[in-house]
Amino acid sequence: MDINIALDDLDLIITLLNRSIDKINNSKVIYLIKKLAVTYENINQENRELVRKHVKDNQRILLLSISERIAEIAINNKDQDLPKVALFLHSLEDFKQDPRENIIYLSIIWYVCEKLSLNSLELFSAIALLSSSKTKQSILEFAKRPTALKNLNAMGLMATKKNGKIIFEQKRAPWEIN
Repeated sequence: MDINIALDDLDLIITLLNRSIDKINNSKVIYLIKKLAVTYENINQENRELVRKHVKDNQRILLLSISERIAEIAINNKDQDLPKVALFLHSLEDFKQDPRENIIYLSIIWYVCEKLSLNSLELFSAIALLSSSKTKQSILEFAKRPTALKNLNAMGLMATKKNGKIIFEQKRAPWEIN
């Protein structure tokens, strides 16, 4: 049954990445996350709710962090499939940790979608349809914001290059700059 596969995959992903989020660069871990996203997309809404309920509160921030890492991998590898996977994690997390955190991470995914020439609004709308009503509303509200309210700068973030890879970092406060 797909729901059992989804729950098993979720547990395995959490176990692997809870020890070290750096393991996300492993192609097998990316494969597992993609597989979970496809399963989640293909099961009915009732079963998606069961998968969302399976996520423990102490795992929610990890899912958001994974979404950022996947967005970084997407932009660095020019992988147009990964932003959808990163967004799926927000549907799975269900905006329960702290919705303000979701908004920050959504701005990174939006940025990556734009850089990869994806239709951001279409992608966000598609993931919203898979989500709970609360998360659907939050994702759609974010997507409809003016650009100035959802870009990296508005979130106090910047895209920088380190070791030849784009990463997302918090901007320094003006009073911290020498």
